Amino acid sequence: MPFQQNIWDNENLVKVLKADGVGVMPTDTLYGIVGKAKTEKVVNRIYTIRKRAPDKPCIILIGDIGELNKFSMTLSKEQENKIQEFKEPVSFILDCPDEKLSYLHRGTKTLAFRLPAQKDLQELLKKTGPLIAPSANLENLPPAQNIS
Repeated sequence: MPFQQNIWDNENLVKVLKADGVGVMPTDTLYGIVGKAKTEKVVNRIYTIRKRAPDKPCIILIGDIGELNKFSMTLSKEQENKIQEFKEPVSFILDCPDEKLSYLHRGTKTLAFRLPAQKDLQELLKKTGPLIAPSANLENLPPAQNIS
């Protein structure tokens, strides 16, 4: 999906997201409705806005592998190296038996993370922290291809 240069260099978006707001922005794959993954009320608000099935977990965008620590998860050095070798966006699923994160794993006891390939998006995520990012469409409708 082609985007203009520095689309993620947006301090207003960072302020909104850090203040527990939600936003719509292009991710590395599609437009997404985004909000802080570590704030349960934000996650629930996105589920309501999007009319997402309550048992369907969302992907979590991270700016670097170290952000997995925020979810009490770690990877082996070998796993980290493999993920960081990818030049394309890479998604991976990790076990998450932590009931405190049930608002994220929705009973699946796993969490899906994506480390985007775009450095500008990684920098935005380092400012905001991990974001959930379901596609910007209502449940069962095609994903949005543009902002209009």
